[in-house]
Amino acid sequence: MLYTDTQKTNVVERPDNYDFEVGGESLDHQLRPFQIFTDSTRQERSCLLFLNTPVQSMDLKVFWSRTQLHICADGAANHLYEYFNSHPEDRSRYVPDLIIGDFDSLKPEVAKYYSGLGTTVIKQETQWSTDFTKSAYATILYFAGPELRAKLLKGDVDGYDGLGELAHQLLETPGLSDIRIYALGGIGGRFDQTISSVAQLYKLKNTFNHLHTFFISDSDIIFLLRKGKTLIQYANKQSFNVSDTAPKCGLLPFGRETILSSQGLKYDMTNWKSSIQGNMSTSNGVAGTKGFSVQTSDDIVMTIEVSFK
Repeated sequence: MLYTDTQKTNVVERPDNYDFEVGGESLDHQLRPFQIFTDSTRQERSCLLFLNTPVQSMDLKVFWSRTQLHICADGAANHLYEYFNSHPEDRSRYVPDLIIGDFDSLKPEVAKYYSGLGTTVIKQETQWSTDFTKSAYATILYFAGPELRAKLLKGDVDGYDGLGELAHQLLETPGLSDIRIYALGGIGGRFDQTISSVAQLYKLKNTFNHLHTFFISDSDIIFLLRKGKTLIQYANKQSFNVSDTAPKCGLLPFGRETILSSQGLKYDMTNWKSSIQGNMSTSNGVAGTKGFSVQTSDDIVMTIEVSFK
């Protein structure tokens, strides 16, 4: 936890296991980010999005069974294919609905394999959007209704930026229901690509408010805490981390300076100023036994350590 002497009075240290009344608060948002780890049933209006990083260490089969839509962003299809090198008999059971990108890294033989099993392969040439963003647009269209879904699965879109154009036409549609994207990869590796992934959390939320994105890496789950008061809930901390009694977490203000207050963290804050150029709550911990709350004056990125070993 990083802070100056003048701000120590705004921070209270909690025991590793801290009970407080979950609920009964005035809340703006509620999140259950660990559902993909714990719920055995498939989540409706959810997408498992593979980004162009190896997934060998992840429990791909479990994530697959708990999500409705499966998309590979460009060269991520290569990694999905290679995931089953040791058990090739399973490969045909895990066929993505869509492969999307400019295809600067997708191997032709992988594209041919999956398209032969029914995957829709959609090339989008624009360089003004990342392959992750193009895939997010496809997710929005898939869940927008049967007509757009059919159009998408036929690959009936303009080859330059058709997905983006169609998705932005939906902005005038009122009352769109929430969508969850669980993105595997995108964090780690090249630093500029990691920052680009983080930036997409802000950008997509500002444009498509009904879209909620969670990046899953080998060590963390990363998501946006929106302005206001958010309650994070879970059955118990062992549902996402079996190694630590107070799993490490961070609250990272990549935008403007923000004022933070929390209840249920290892180092709870009250009206605590935080900015990328000043104080940041890093190496904090999750103390709440069934949840915690964070109030923020602006959108911030939250990371929570996950471990199942």
